[in-house]
Amino acid sequence: MKFMDYDQNQSMLLPPSLAECLPEDHLSFVISDVVDNLDLSEVEKGYTEEGHPAYNPKILIKILFYGYTQGVRSSRKLENKTQEDIPFRYLTANSHLDHGTINLFRKTHLTQLPLIFSQIIAAAQGLGLADFTDVSLDATKIKAQASRSTLLTKEEISKLKSQFESFLSEADKIDTEEDIKFGASRGYNQIPKRLTDPKTRKEEIRKIQKKLAKLDQADKEIDQKQAKAKERIGSRTKGRKENRRQGQTNNKTANTTDPESALMKMKDGSYKMAYNVGITAANQFIAAYDISATSTDTNSLIDLIKKTEILTK
Repeated sequence: MKFMDYDQNQSMLLPPSLAECLPEDHLSFVISDVVDNLDLSEVEKGYTEEGHPAYNPKILIKILFYGYTQGVRSSRKLENKTQEDIPFRYLTANSHLDHGTINLFRKTHLTQLPLIFSQIIAAAQGLGLADFTDVSLDATKIKAQASRSTLLTKEEISKLKSQFESFLSEADKIDTEEDIKFGASRGYNQIPKRLTDPKTRKEEIRKIQKKLAKLDQADKEIDQKQAKAKERIGSRTKGRKENRRQGQTNNKTANTTDPESALMKMKDGSYKMAYNVGITAANQFIAAYDISATSTDTNSLIDLIKKTEILTK
């Protein structure tokens, strides 16, 4: 039987371009071009000419945003991606950032990043990658880093084992369904044909730069969010009364590990220290989010709608 030559140690006369290793319609190209056209002067103000040259902030913003679109939030996982994942290596120009650098950048620029990400999302909308005329909204309770107990019951263990056993069969079902849906195409991380040409893509980005002026309102939105956060802290007593009416029992003292978390009823019926997180999204692009320490979605609904409206006007 004949096989094609296969030699993993074969040397190359010239190293391949990382961009050539990706399909021309890959999402990373659009994210890279959009970030290259953003005004990052507020972020750059925090850097000086002293010491060793720092990583260009564009690199950090690109891998953070692209990582979030792929469901990767851990700085350690992002570090690993810059070594093993071609799109991340392309976005970093083959630089391998350690997780400490990534995490420090994220913490240092927590105020600027929401506005920057909003601009990228608005650009995605202008390029036709996300349609925010049809937005989905949902909320869920996320367990805080403050546990009542680390023990699992027999029923919980049995449930986990059942979930693991069904994972492989579910994965096979998903593959079959996606073969029918996408056919020979990849189906994921593809961009419109008109955006595969770099010149056309950059021209499209320049056209929507004027529309991004509306995102100046995002600065005010951040201020409003911070003000509302203070109000919520002041109205925590009221929030506890609302939770009691729902049959929940809150701690009489603040949790020493995470004082702002609240005792909430989870989907499995148990009560744990948690936060209520709500998001709006369209075409897998997250438009807005809200985090509260109350189990009901009433507090976050109006904020989510207002933040989303900024992108759709």
